[in-house]
Amino acid sequence: MKKIVKFLLAAALLFTGIAANAQDIDGISLWDTYTKSQLIAKYGQPTRYLSQMNDDNIFIEYFEFKDDVTIHLVGNKVAEFGFGSTKPRAMTKFISGGIGVGDPESVTGKLTKYFSDKWVEDGCTLYRYVVILDNLLIITVKNGRIIDITASATTT
Repeated sequence: MKKIVKFLLAAALLFTGIAANAQDIDGISLWDTYTKSQLIAKYGQPTRYLSQMNDDNIFIEYFEFKDDVTIHLVGNKVAEFGFGSTKPRAMTKFISGGIGVGDPESVTGKLTKYFSDKWVEDGCTLYRYVVILDNLLIITVKNGRIIDITASATTT
């Protein structure tokens, strides 16, 4: 019985460590818990805000901020983020200085150990990475430069 408890505790600690290191935008990681007021303190008043209860009675919030930053909370956990401006940086916990919009396509080489696939859509090259468990990072490149970065946690 003690071995099972120790195993479960070790698995929980490992999983918590993995989740805590999930992809991030300016230090806000997928799976982190945030309130509306904490996000407003960091990014200012949202330019667009939507909220609702889902079928499972979980509160869902969607924020759009200046600098084209979007954050989607499910039960106060970051389920998705994205940006299309040059100010924020992503993957700062994995790559020194992170990556951002405006960076050359070559920086995608820093993520090769997470690479999943790439495809062309509407004149853009999209790179998909599976970073932690089933968390996805999608980088959109046009004319050799990153134009958009989006991350989502499909299990929160």
